[in-house]
Amino acid sequence: MKYLKPTIYALFTLLALIVANQAQATTEFISIIDPDNASGTDYTSLSSWEQYNQVDLTATTTLVIAGSLTIGAIGDGIAITQTTSGATAVCVHHTATQMLVSTI
Repeated sequence: MKYLKPTIYALFTLLALIVANQAQATTEFISIIDPDNASGTDYTSLSSWEQYNQVDLTATTTLVIAGSLTIGAIGDGIAITQTTSGATAVCVHHTATQMLVSTI
């Protein structure tokens, strides 16, 4: 019985550490780089991708919106506003299935 209280504290501490160290899932942003500019190509060189994607991919102000986007073409670098909340951001790159936004 004298070990019950320390055992409970140890288990509680272990559980707290496990919960605190849970990794957050990330959403990858896929760009197709093809020098031959085939259908579906986003960029034709790594240097053009790097030139147009000047964004910190790990920042909390950067977000990937995944899913089927049927909102039309949005150019790289265009400011966008969410109609419900009024939140603003910059479209880094937009494809048919995802959008990378920054400076939210």
